[in-house]
Amino acid sequence: MIRREFGLIGFPLSHSFSKKYFDEKFQEENILDAAFHLFELRHLHDLRRLISDRPQLDGLSVTIPFKEEIVGLLDDIEEEARRIGAVNCIRITRYFGEPLLKGFNTDMPAFLRVIRPYLSGGVKKALILGAGGAARAVSHGLEREGVVCQQVSRTSRAGVISYDDLHDADLSEYQIIVNTTPLGTFPDVH
Repeated sequence: MIRREFGLIGFPLSHSFSKKYFDEKFQEENILDAAFHLFELRHLHDLRRLISDRPQLDGLSVTIPFKEEIVGLLDDIEEEARRIGAVNCIRITRYFGEPLLKGFNTDMPAFLRVIRPYLSGGVKKALILGAGGAARAVSHGLEREGVVCQQVSRTSRAGVISYDDLHDADLSEYQIIVNTTPLGTFPDVH
């Protein structure tokens, strides 16, 4: 009997492997009372209705395009996620039937676990392709490690240069380039 539900919100979700991953993980761990779903939301204002329609929903992963926008809808946010300005994980608790949403960012610590072995040897600067929630998490983590980051996006704004500006940049000054855009995401890997 399913007593706990979890899921992923974002749009589009056709590329997501999350359902398959969590279904297999629940089986491996003998967690028989939980299910994972993909919830394609075109608009974030549909989130509260989704949560009220599913009283067994205990948590959500958050992906494109909502990692930054969701921050304004939360009841509470972990301090590190607040500093990053992006959330990719939400815990849902209920207080007298009313859902309370607390946001977390797991992108940053996961990225740091993977990248730390490559940071030795004088890495001073990184170029971050993208300027969304994942880019914010990557930049925040690298900056904590003493790496200066430059984000690149389609349009320039404070702290972000455009791809057109890359023609004038000296790319040799960047020891790391991180792609946080959806470009190359399965199934459109080419």
